[in-house]
Amino acid sequence: MKSFIKKLPLLVLISALLLQLTGCGKNDTANESKAQGQMWQIGVCHSNNDEYEDAIMEGFSKALSDELSEDSITYTREYITEEKSGISIAGSFIRSGSDLILTIGEDALRDTAAATEDIPIITTDVIDILDTIGMESTDQSLNTGRNITGITGMPVIPDQLALILEVTPDIDTLAIIYSRDDRHSIAQSRIMQSYLQEAGVDHIQYQLGDVSKKKLKSICKKCDAIYIPADSLLYKDSKKISKIAAAYGIPTVGGDVRIGKNTLAALCPDYYEIGYKAGQQAAQILGHGKDPARMPVEVNTSAGIKLYNKTLAEKMGLTFPKSFQQYGHIKWNTSSSDR
Repeated sequence: MKSFIKKLPLLVLISALLLQLTGCGKNDTANESKAQGQMWQIGVCHSNNDEYEDAIMEGFSKALSDELSEDSITYTREYITEEKSGISIAGSFIRSGSDLILTIGEDALRDTAAATEDIPIITTDVIDILDTIGMESTDQSLNTGRNITGITGMPVIPDQLALILEVTPDIDTLAIIYSRDDRHSIAQSRIMQSYLQEAGVDHIQYQLGDVSKKKLKSICKKCDAIYIPADSLLYKDSKKISKIAAAYGIPTVGGDVRIGKNTLAALCPDYYEIGYKAGQQAAQILGHGKDPARMPVEVNTSAGIKLYNKTLAEKMGLTFPKSFQQYGHIKWNTSSSDR
C-alpha cells in the first residue's frame, strides 16, 4: 500500500503532462501553433468581385480563426479581371510561398489547378469541381486524387423544387430551359426530372438557340412556371426571359443567386456557411497535415435563403411572405456557423 501511495503523485504528474502534450481539441492545436510561432499564408483567387464571394471569404476566415487562431493566418486576395488572369494570380501566390490557395468560382479553380499541383487548393462556388479540372466522375463526393478539395456549388435540387412549388402551388407543368452545350444545366435538369416525377409535376425541356419573344411566348402558353438552372449560359438573357414571362403571368425561378437577380424567385445558398465549411477543410490541411488528395469533395448542404425580385413581384401583383428576403438585401445566416 505504501508503495502505491508513493507512486500516485508521479502517475498524476505523468497523466497531466500527457494531457498537455496530446491536447484535447482545436484550441490546443491553435495554442501549440501559436507557441511554435507557426504562421500560414493563404492566397485567395476570386472569379468575381461581389457580395457572395465576400460572404464565402468571411465564413472561411471565421472557421480558420476558430480552428487555428486568427493571428496565425495572413491572406492575400486577388480578383480575376481583363487585365489580370487567374494564371498570373496563381503564379504570384506560388512565388510568395503561399501554404494554401482558396479559389472561388470556376475560372479561379481552372487557372489555379493548371498552375500548381503542389500547393493545396480549397475550392468553392463551382458546380462540378471534377469536370472543371478535367476529371470524369458521376460522384461529386469523390476525392480528386490531387492537391484539390472543396465544397461543390451544385444546388440542392429537392430544395429548388420545393421553392418552385411554394411560388406556384397549383403548378401542373414546369418548363426547364437551357442553352445548347450547357452541360451544367443539362445535368441539373436530369436530376430535377426525377424529383418532378415524384411530385406529380409534368415538365417540358427547351433547348434555346436564341431567345426570341415569339419562342418565349410559345413556352409560356405551355407551362405554369419557368426554371433556369444554376450557372446557366442563359444568364445574360435571364432578364429578358423574366420580363416576357411576367407579361404572361408566368413565374420564373433561377437556379442560383446571380440568375435570380433577374427572375421572380431564387434560392440562394448560404455562402457564409459554405465558406465556413471550406475553412474547416483548410484547417484540417494546415493544422493537422491532412492530404487534400484524400479529402472528399463535400456536397453543399447549407440551408438556402429564399429570395424574390420586388420589381417583378409588383408587376405581377404578387406578394411574398416574410420567409423570403428581397433580392439585394440578403442577411447571411452567420449564427449557424458560430462555434
